[in-house]
Amino acid sequence: MWLIKSNQLKSGRKMLKNILLLINLLVHYRKEPFFNLTFIIRRIFKNQLYSYPLGTSNSTHKIETRESDNGHWLKFNDIELLYPMTMDIENALDNFNSVITEQTPLHPHCYNLELIQPGWVIYDIGTAEGYQVFKYIKKVKKAILFEPDPEFYNCLKLTFSNEISEGKIILLNYGIRGKYSDNNKTNQPNLQPLEYLIEKFHLPSPDYIKADIEGNELHLIHSLEPLLKNNSIAIIEITTYHRPNDAFEIRKYLTNFGGQGTYSNGYIFLNIDGWDNVGSFRKLYQPVIRKVLYTHKF
Repeated sequence: MWLIKSNQLKSGRKMLKNILLLINLLVHYRKEPFFNLTFIIRRIFKNQLYSYPLGTSNSTHKIETRESDNGHWLKFNDIELLYPMTMDIENALDNFNSVITEQTPLHPHCYNLELIQPGWVIYDIGTAEGYQVFKYIKKVKKAILFEPDPEFYNCLKLTFSNEISEGKIILLNYGIRGKYSDNNKTNQPNLQPLEYLIEKFHLPSPDYIKADIEGNELHLIHSLEPLLKNNSIAIIEITTYHRPNDAFEIRKYLTNFGGQGTYSNGYIFLNIDGWDNVGSFRKLYQPVIRKVLYTHKF
């Protein structure tokens, strides 16, 4: 009897969550340019909206682990990198598994790193754990990694210690902000305009830029104007899902400098504040569905 009541309670909570989510979707429908309401409503009551992103499986990859005083070393195939000790091993494994899945061909978040040519200079802006660096580092001339998070920055120093000592990688504990934005309003004082960092560290001009910087993508794009006018950049690959109109605004701005751009196939469905409290009476978050990655070739 208790088991039946427990299952009924869980079923009732799930139905309530779905109803509240549907109401929330209707409220925010006009705020999201890529919303396909019919597509989403069909999936609400089939519990298919919690996978990220739409249309892909949450596959689990075979990851080896070893502990050190510096953190968690995680290895997938021939790639081994370091996660911070402050992140528990379960979260580190979950994050790494998601990153590997995201960089699987046909995934909407997968960068086209095969486009990078031998001898190029790479700007990897928002490097995080550094998984993608392994995909291109052997063939490029130099890679400049921008990572504002101090813990990931310290991990990257150890993951790529050989490449840093050889001068093939320049690692900077900085993120990108707008030229005129108020740096004091952030919790990260190491956010600076890209042109300032180029001058400060005498950085070479990039041939390829990869960027995922949590909503500061437009600030980055606008700061590239001198390089774009000089035809210094061959390819930009940049995320477009952090803000509702970034996919349109980024494409429109870059088109002014020639070349052509394409979006990756598929969309991302997520909640901008996380899923934990969706369906609770404490707070209703705004769900979003957006294009994920934009690639522009000059």
